[in-house]
Amino acid sequence: SNGGNDLNKVFKSDNWGKSWTNLTSSALNGEQIVNVQVQDGTDGGVYITSNKMIWYRNNSHSDWQSFSNNLPSYLRIIKILPFYKKEKVRIACNRGIWESDFYESSLPKAQPMVVNQTINCSRSSVQFEDFSILNHDGASWDWNFPGATTVNSKNIRNPKVTYSKAGKYDVSLKITDGKGNTSSKKISQLVTLDEDYCTLELAAKKAFECTENNHYATNNSVEVKNITNFSFTGWIKPYGTQNDYACIFSLSEGCALNFRESNNTLGIHWDRGTYWWWDSNLEVPSEKWSYVAITVAPDKITLYLNEKSHSWNLKTSPFNLTEINIGTFYKWGSRNFKGLIEEVTFWKRTLSREEILMNRHLTKNNVNDPDLVAYYQFNNDSYGTVYDKKGSNNLKIFGGAALVKSDAPIGPGKSSMLNIDSKGIANFTDANCKMTFEANASYPNGMVVVSKINLHPSTLPDIQNTSKNYWIINNYGKNKTFTGLKNITFSNIDKEIIENPNDIVVFNRTSNAGSKIKWNRSNEEIINTNNTTQSVSFSNENNSDLFGQFCISNKKSNYAKEETLSINEIDKEKINIYPNPLKKGQNLSVQNLKNNGRFTLYDSNGKEVLKKIIRAGNEIKISNISSGIYFYKIETENKIKNGKLIIKSDLP
Repeated sequence: SNGGNDLNKVFKSDNWGKSWTNLTSSALNGEQIVNVQVQDGTDGGVYITSNKMIWYRNNSHSDWQSFSNNLPSYLRIIKILPFYKKEKVRIACNRGIWESDFYESSLPKAQPMVVNQTINCSRSSVQFEDFSILNHDGASWDWNFPGATTVNSKNIRNPKVTYSKAGKYDVSLKITDGKGNTSSKKISQLVTLDEDYCTLELAAKKAFECTENNHYATNNSVEVKNITNFSFTGWIKPYGTQNDYACIFSLSEGCALNFRESNNTLGIHWDRGTYWWWDSNLEVPSEKWSYVAITVAPDKITLYLNEKSHSWNLKTSPFNLTEINIGTFYKWGSRNFKGLIEEVTFWKRTLSREEILMNRHLTKNNVNDPDLVAYYQFNNDSYGTVYDKKGSNNLKIFGGAALVKSDAPIGPGKSSMLNIDSKGIANFTDANCKMTFEANASYPNGMVVVSKINLHPSTLPDIQNTSKNYWIINNYGKNKTFTGLKNITFSNIDKEIIENPNDIVVFNRTSNAGSKIKWNRSNEEIINTNNTTQSVSFSNENNSDLFGQFCISNKKSNYAKEETLSINEIDKEKINIYPNPLKKGQNLSVQNLKNNGRFTLYDSNGKEVLKKIIRAGNEIKISNISSGIYFYKIETENKIKNGKLIIKSDLP
């Protein structure tokens, strides 16, 4: 007959396919069955369709019930679906979309759902949704979120919830339909708040890297209106000479900071794309870290590059900030930045010159300023999202851009600024630094900023017994060379470093140096140490303009190096994995893990096969991974451990 064998059209199994019952009857003669759709909340109710007919049957029926009344002629049914919210069944066909009331009502069946089961931000709202079998006419919801910090409503279909502490959280939902029928369901550990990437991190661990034309990060849902004053600060390391108009950032309404002149000169597009031809003469060096900033006022735009700046007296118009793009000129393939970007801030205020200079090397210890729009540290990537440390203006990473190890000269600490144009003692109090300038000499003739960074630099000098902090001195004065500096004193140094004065060594390198720039032993003489103030003073016998990065070491100190690892130093000894070799299907343990970390496993071709957040004392489940040789990386807040893992299937 038309549509195949009239005796074998529809079968049903109640035991997962072990046996089948033939539900074919003469009611289906001449028709080819093309769709089957269950109506949940009933006693086995199911719809079937041919190209032009519909039938319904439940466990109480002895035969198929026709459900084709009032269908149009010349019909070809493509699909049938239930719409529980309104108790409708809908079909898509060559004559459009048609609906009808269910053959019978469904009893409610609770099914709570969540948009993201794992989150990495305590400030992010977790969006729940009711996917229950439920007629919404007269229905009610009663959610329960044990451990939640905030719940916008427990009695709506799709509540939003926040959690402030890391952990796994149960969720329960009770639904009631308009007839008083109820259903409840609890799902254990439905939501996990993992490592919190929204909190401030004092150390720079990673930077945002763009290497291809389609690499960038973006947010097109920012909502800051009528910005009349604006600022941006950040660190960049360009990979070679950038394409003209390649962007560090681009914003809504034609506002961008970019490169021009085919030599990495900083430039702008502003005021809806105007002012694009203005030349700053500020050339950004390639393959090196540089500090860049822009401030915008209604009558002036100023660019900053390290110790230099350039201003234009230009009229600017207010703009609405609705879009932030990092590393691209509005996603144009030919105008993408290639290099590293780190420690980015956006403001709805014209920062002062003092604010720009004082915060050059400092990570933020709070985000309370109401004019701070967004703050990106790029230390963590949560499934392609970089969280805004200030609010909700999170960035989404596109095109294979990545977060890589950062060696930018930034960290937690304090800065002091003084104008130096004459002899005397310059006391940079907050930065624990003092300088003496002698008479009848030349001076910086302008601002000098000292920043004390309270962690190890990105790389240590050849003497590993080094104080847990270092100093960066930047000269913003008119004279880049001068003769008047007599001596420098650094204080509040670790006691263990100054306990053997004759073995103290002062190291120096350039202000923006990263891990590839070696430390130089200063030739200056140590003239005094003070155990009370924990200070070291050294002379400037060579009459040099001795500024840049400084760290203090001791050749014979018993100072425990392992306790003060640089944020980028690799721990080669303590953290370990076992067993190794690992039997296929066996769990992996991490020895001596004191804090949360991230475990990443790569195959022999370098392809990532597993990435998991790990916690002290917990095992790592290695499942569905073939036998072979793999390479792993364990990252914690201040350690990176790399190694080889062998997985075998034939271990005893």
